[in-house]
Amino acid sequence: MKFRDTNETFPNDKVVLSRYLGPSIDVGLALTAKILKMNDTVVYRSTYRGLNEDGRNSAVEQAMRDKFDDQIRSNVGPGTSTDSLKELNVEATPTYDPYEDDHEESPKPLDEEIESTPEISDKFLKTHVKLQKGNTISKGRVIERVRDSDGNELGREHHNPKLDTRRYKVKFDDGDVTELTANVIAESMYAQYDGNGNLNTLLGAIIDHKGGSGQKKNLTFLTYLTPILNFSKLDAC
Repeated sequence: MKFRDTNETFPNDKVVLSRYLGPSIDVGLALTAKILKMNDTVVYRSTYRGLNEDGRNSAVEQAMRDKFDDQIRSNVGPGTSTDSLKELNVEATPTYDPYEDDHEESPKPLDEEIESTPEISDKFLKTHVKLQKGNTISKGRVIERVRDSDGNELGREHHNPKLDTRRYKVKFDDGDVTELTANVIAESMYAQYDGNGNLNTLLGAIIDHKGGSGQKKNLTFLTYLTPILNFSKLDAC
């Protein structure tokens, strides 16, 4: 196998030949491997690759592998054999039967395909939203559902907005059209209106305030953060 050795310097190639010693048990991430270098040093790497077909068939690569094996035998001695393991009373690597399911039945197909929710009586269509674009709050209008190449609406309605997979096209005042998911639109709507239909503004956090003085004792200035909804990702919120 090969990996990129950052300790190599010019003119040597940083992608060096090595030998895979197995997965690392207590070092690094899940796919970290123990790797043996030509100088018999063991390193741990999570990025490595096996030899491709061209490399395995190349006479030059074969000569490099032979040199690697000779160097390892010179540094640490001959390779381990089955007989030497027996002398050390080391148990042989166990073999297991390949995994198979207990039954050969195929999963039963669904009685009917799950259809997408149609646009009829869609409460989000033609609604207005306010979302932050850059440093300004922009007003937009939900104009239609997002459809697939066959013209079918994408996504299904769910009573929990976070599980609602419908997607919409929203046109903003500057002419920009953006795809938003139902949960982003719902959060924008809930942030603007209360249960009585009164328009409100969602306050992110008060970060500073200043009280008035003199005749303007009742006048107070507030500095607040406007919540930023990330609508560039379809799985926002």
